[in-house]
Amino acid sequence: MRSERDIVLPALARLSDTRRRDEAETALIFKRCRLRSSFDSGFTVASGPTRPFNQGLLIRRLISNFCQVEFGRLSMTLNLFLVPAFLLAGVSSLQAADEASALQALKDLNPKKFEVENNDAGQVTSIRIDGCRDLTDEHLRHFAAFPELRELKISHATKFDGSGARYLTDLQHLESLQVGGTRFSNEGLQFLSSHPNLQALQLRHAGVTDDGMTYAAQMPNLKEILVSPKFTKKIADAGVRKLAQSKTLEDLTVEQTFLTYEGSLSAYKNHPSLKTVYLRDVLIGESDIEKLKADHPNANIRVKVLDDKTRPRYQKAIDKHWKN
Repeated sequence: MRSERDIVLPALARLSDTRRRDEAETALIFKRCRLRSSFDSGFTVASGPTRPFNQGLLIRRLISNFCQVEFGRLSMTLNLFLVPAFLLAGVSSLQAADEASALQALKDLNPKKFEVENNDAGQVTSIRIDGCRDLTDEHLRHFAAFPELRELKISHATKFDGSGARYLTDLQHLESLQVGGTRFSNEGLQFLSSHPNLQALQLRHAGVTDDGMTYAAQMPNLKEILVSPKFTKKIADAGVRKLAQSKTLEDLTVEQTFLTYEGSLSAYKNHPSLKTVYLRDVLIGESDIEKLKADHPNANIRVKVLDDKTRPRYQKAIDKHWKN
């Protein structure tokens, strides 16, 4: 009777014969290895406990670590610096299968708009989802299939509250996150507060509050942020003041709220990296604007206050939240 080693290793070796490999062969290999392509499967590495990974992420971890891999009863230690080329050859095709499956799962949610961009190697680098009522935080687990993802935009997804941001923490190339018309909360910002490469953050009409700005300010490489609370009191002076704690911030945009110089904008005086401030459709006094400009003579300061033309659009919210 053939051992599991006799079955698994020849199957892996066949990967060197062709760059393309059908899903049936992949399923056989991973079934024999007691590894499934679902998100609740995992593998054991010498440095830590079992964690959930899809096939592509599994292989990438295998080729970048010294791992102890469990093949049922058979235990194999692989020095991954010496892995033969046939295993490496399977990575791109595994990744392509993972991405295709994840993209289809997202499309099946029937968003009104679904846009994807790829790099020259065909890997997904940008996803924009708009008008997806069925998108929940658990659906963000599919994004583990996009290791090269750099931009993610989710808008008008009312079941999305940000707790699914935990699935984005391993996307080390993610640079830009935009959420709008969602319930994205402070919890989501907390998950992302230590993300090493997140540089641009847009929070329009979301569930984040002043307290959440503490987590945004902790992001080690944050350069641009836009907050737009739609004239609720979720984000105002207290939150904008907390953002001044970010020493990497270059571009600050605040929309549709009430601000004062003493309450928030004075905290940016002598900020080490601030280059641009854009206050759009805000309630702010003229003297406060002049103080802000005086603090930053070399920065680009733009202010668009509410006027008779734009104010009626927000008057109901202003009366509700800022009447006093």
